Amino acid sequence: MKEMVAGLEQPGRRQERLNGRENDSARHKGASNKKHKGTKLEFEQQLFVSQVATVKKVLEELKLRVFEVTDEKATLDGSDVFFTGREFFVGISKWTNHKGAEYVAEAFKDFTVSIVHVPEPHHLKSFCSMGGPSTIIIGNSEVAQKAIKAMEQLTDYQYDKLSVPDDAAANCIYARVGNKCNALVHRTADEFPESSKAFKKLPDYTLIPASCTEVAKLGASLSSCSILINKKFEY
Repeated sequence: MKEMVAGLEQPGRRQERLNGRENDSARHKGASNKKHKGTKLEFEQQLFVSQVATVKKVLEELKLRVFEVTDEKATLDGSDVFFTGREFFVGISKWTNHKGAEYVAEAFKDFTVSIVHVPEPHHLKSFCSMGGPSTIIIGNSEVAQKAIKAMEQLTDYQYDKLSVPDDAAANCIYARVGNKCNALVHRTADEFPESSKAFKKLPDYTLIPASCTEVAKLGASLSSCSILINKKFEY
């Protein structure tokens, strides 16, 4: 796998002290918060396992190949896996590590898999997505621009770029319907008015605005709420 660093280290956490000794009330509060955090983490883990089982069942019913991550040390989040149609970029982040990226390379041996480091709290697809067969939509933040430069250095292909002012708006869903129709699901003008204008630069596209305000509060995006399946269904 190819690798490129594009991000900053997370600042270290500070330990608060009062007159050289730990504040007792802060310590008790910290213990209580730790308990609640542990309960929340357990709930999130159970929810994640349930979600994985549900998606796996659906994919198997569609007779699609399911490649499971069995190494407990491997972490892999779909929002860090960016497929351009020609190659994969995997973001090394809080949620995805090198071992997880190796699973992508193992599952898709016919494609080049390159890794790009992204800083917290971002996923790789927090600020980019495909906007066409050879067009990458990219946000305008420093993190996004570092990432796209890293990808440009790693790839052997040529991509067009469509820059948008808002990183969150760069996460879109592109689909080619039939032989001629290009459709792009994107965030609404109410959410990101300036970025919405940029999508109109795409020629002969069916633009489909979709609000993502509420799920975005939970850290989700348009692409994380969907699974694109290239398969002809028999009814």
